[in-house]
Amino acid sequence: MDRNANRKMPMKKIIAPSRIVTTRLILERHQHDDFADCVAMWQDPEVVRLIRDRPFDASETWSRVLRCVGHWEFTGFGYWTIRDREQGTFCGELGFAQTHRAMPPGYADLPEFGCTLARHAWGRRIGTEAGTAALAWMRRHGDADRVVAITDENNAAALAMARSLGFQRRQRMTYDARDFCLMEHALTQPVTEPVPAA
Repeated sequence: MDRNANRKMPMKKIIAPSRIVTTRLILERHQHDDFADCVAMWQDPEVVRLIRDRPFDASETWSRVLRCVGHWEFTGFGYWTIRDREQGTFCGELGFAQTHRAMPPGYADLPEFGCTLARHAWGRRIGTEAGTAALAWMRRHGDADRVVAITDENNAAALAMARSLGFQRRQRMTYDARDFCLMEHALTQPVTEPVPAA
């Protein structure tokens, strides 16, 4: 029997530059030097309170970073770190993942957009600026015609950012025994805010 008979075809690997520079920000793939900043962000109870009931420890964060690095190798897209252009300050992580989580019919296997910001970056439209650039990157280099995002129904800031990026609410779904909002963004939409990239 062919062991590969029931396996899905892998996603087409995207071979494209992945560093993005915007007016205020630099988005780059995770590097070893980012680890301490990632640990600090994921250990902040306020950052994770609508994600899970306890902060991530250093070992869990290390696994997250390795997953981010490996994701680029397997799919050709992934997560970037976000840093301030002027000071180099770490602001968070943002990007796309192939999560293989249980999704409603019609949404499985689509790239899933996500963004987590360090607390000092809240309220500065950093997520919107980085998200606009990331969606433009995926529009140019990806092979999907739409992406999805899910967020806790109580996360007003994340829902507002998603709306500002052009995500449309599709339905409520249950994940980890909580209510989440499933949103969709058509990559055929024009970029709403021009963002220089390099």
